[in-house]
Formats: sequence, structure tokens, C-alpha cells
Amino acid sequence: MKNYSVATVGSLVFLLYLLLAGAAGATGYTLTLTAQGPGTVSRNPTNTAYPAGVVVTITGTPNAGAYFAGWTGATNGSVNPLNVAMNSDLVK
Repeated sequence: MKNYSVATVGSLVFLLYLLLAGAAGATGYTLTLTAQGPGTVSRNPTNTAYPAGVVVTITGTPNAGAYFAGWTGATNGSVNPLNVAMNSDLVK
């Protein structure tokens, strides 16, 4: 009998969830990120569309000499990084 790590099993379960959600015609939501000022905004995971309920971590990274002021759009606030649940198309 082969032993599998918890991480491997978790990855397989998540992959199975994504495959079943796609097969069931689940809605995919988009996340549009735009940096307003000197810096970048990144996301993890980096999908182009997300099944409902998936949590995406977005991170604002200011350039040298700049600072992160906060989020605008679908979410306001200054928590960085920020976890967002994908239940609709979002613009940040």
C-alpha cells in the first residue's frame, strides 16, 4: 500500500473539486487588479477565472520610496495582503 502525504491528498481533492465544478457548469468569476500608483498588485492563485467560493490572496507591493495606501473598488481598506472570496466578478 502506498502512503500519500496530506498535501498530496489535499491537492488531489482540490483538483477533483475544480474538475467537478467545471463539469457541472459552475460559474467562473474574474478578478481584475490594477495598481493605482507606483507598484504592483499580485494574486494567488493566478487563475483567469475562479469557481464560486475560492479564496484569492491579493497583495499590493509598492515601489521603493512609495507606500501601500489601501484598496479601492469592490473592497475598501488597508489590510495587505487581503483574502477575497470569489462569489462575483471583482475589480480591485
